[in-house]
Amino acid sequence: MKLTALPTWEWANEEWRPVEADSGSHLVLPSILEGKRFRLRLATFNVMMDIYKGVPYLPHVVLSEERYTHIVNHTLPELHADVIGLNEVTTTLLSILEKTEWVRSAYYLSDTTKNGTTLRGGAGRKSGELDSKGGGHCFGNLLLIRKNVARCPTMFAYKLPSLSREVILCSMQCTNSTGSLQKVIVCATHLTASWKTACRSRQYNALDSLLGKDPTFENSALTVIMGDLNFCLREDELIPSSIWRDAWVEIPGSNSEKAPWATWDVRRNSMIPHLWLLGFFPRARRRLDRIMFLSDEPNAEEKGELATLLSADDEGSKRGINVTVVGGGLFADAPVYPSLHDSYIRSPRRRIGLLACRTMAAMIISLLLWGAIYKIIPAEWISIVLSGCVALVLLLCVRLEWWILLLLGSACDYLCGVNLFRDPRAILFPSDHFGVKMEIEID
Repeated sequence: MKLTALPTWEWANEEWRPVEADSGSHLVLPSILEGKRFRLRLATFNVMMDIYKGVPYLPHVVLSEERYTHIVNHTLPELHADVIGLNEVTTTLLSILEKTEWVRSAYYLSDTTKNGTTLRGGAGRKSGELDSKGGGHCFGNLLLIRKNVARCPTMFAYKLPSLSREVILCSMQCTNSTGSLQKVIVCATHLTASWKTACRSRQYNALDSLLGKDPTFENSALTVIMGDLNFCLREDELIPSSIWRDAWVEIPGSNSEKAPWATWDVRRNSMIPHLWLLGFFPRARRRLDRIMFLSDEPNAEEKGELATLLSADDEGSKRGINVTVVGGGLFADAPVYPSLHDSYIRSPRRRIGLLACRTMAAMIISLLLWGAIYKIIPAEWISIVLSGCVALVLLLCVRLEWWILLLLGSACDYLCGVNLFRDPRAILFPSDHFGVKMEIEID
């Protein structure tokens, strides 16, 4: 595992060109200075790949061209973020970003389609192509850094164990309230999606070791790790830490029961059940995407705890500069076509589909139950028991009606490439993930 220096790409003279790093560069935030403090706006978003194992990924469901157009023209520019980290980026999306005026005029990129390497698997392969063993697929992470925030930041790539996509790191200098230079590190990563936590634990350890021991990242005043970390189930409890702070839990009002918190949410994102088996569970909700930060530089022993990471406390604010989360939330959490989505939810066609699905589910489950009960229930009671089973199943189907509909609808997707109950645009979201945005105030 080797840390590799990357060029920082800037639009100049009608093309994307690498820019020489300026050791004297520093953060310049004239528009967001507040007295002696300034605010840094961060955003992370898993955009969902359009190619998987060399072929288009469910094109009749995810409509990637329309999603990417919406992401580039609306989702990202409306953030006004200083640092944007994207996951599952392919050269399809990158080529659109490269041609967009707001990106060309205001941001540096960590990669390009013409000369970049991180989205090509490090071996010159095109996005989506398989690796030499036939088991990989080339999507990766991308950083966008606002030019008036950092004058030519230094970019790096780092390969984690058991992971083909590389972590993208950015090192830049900022001025604190006293006017002295402080190093800021931003890391965009996408860890392994797996039910087993051991693989992610190895990746946490490797990343933590890099940030804690590599001379390149020594003496950092602020270190940010953001991206799709794929934290599942009870991993928050398994990875406590006293030095890394989870920015989400520090947002004012984030503890409210009504505050949306899940970045992967079957209840709110109607596209998910058509993509993943786990999406068939109507209560599946996960905060997979995180922004975590560490203020001032602890010693290497303290910093070597990323594998046991994630409960926040106030230790970070006592280590030199003062870092405060002043705002944040989710974005890309609304359908691409709101009117179509609302019409679909209320349409008679959908209601007919729901009724058909409930009836089919009741009949199937009742037939399955028949084999279990006819030998142990007296004959005179069988009709009553079956009637009760049918009624119970119908009640469950009413309770979970959209799950039943989407279960059968997704089966049609996979088997026939057609869904009998919907227009694909009616369930289209920018991604299967929601994005996370944070505003951090730095003293």
